[in-house]
Amino acid sequence: MVSVRKKVLEDYAKDVEKGLPFAEDYIKKTPDIYDNALSARNLSEEALAQKVLDNTGIPIPDKTSSLSRKEDFLNQILNERYPEFEPKMSFKDMNGSVGEYQGGKIFLNKNLAKDRDIQKLTADVFHEGAHKYDDVKKIIPTITQDDFNKELRKLKSSGFDLKNADPAQVYESPCSNSKS
Repeated sequence: MVSVRKKVLEDYAKDVEKGLPFAEDYIKKTPDIYDNALSARNLSEEALAQKVLDNTGIPIPDKTSSLSRKEDFLNQILNERYPEFEPKMSFKDMNGSVGEYQGGKIFLNKNLAKDRDIQKLTADVFHEGAHKYDDVKKIIPTITQDDFNKELRKLKSSGFDLKNADPAQVYESPCSNSKS
């Protein structure tokens, strides 16, 4: 039986493949534009992770697998997706954060990983892996929430309708336009 969340992710991925990536149809929108944009980003990352899990030949650990087994799997999946720079991730103790990319290294929260679904962990490691990819390839600089908000204000003053825009579009606009 397919879980409701997996079905949502599969449906969203199909929409993206058709060129119709409207996240607003799949997330719970709130009055907070930034939160909606982050929800759209998370949806995209989780949909990608689900597609990768559906198509990988690497044996997938379950929720009860040891941390070392999960870490091994996540490193294999990262290397499968980003072979050009041989990424390596590890678990570490963190307060509050799900993961981080720092000093060329990818980390995920050790305590969260113990009970986290492998699909979510895969999405988390892809998120941090994307930071490494952007850093190595010099594609998109990391932006802070303040930078994001400044870019949103610029978009709004240019006539961009933030309230009626799809949250995925709102998320991508500042991230792809930032020069910080």
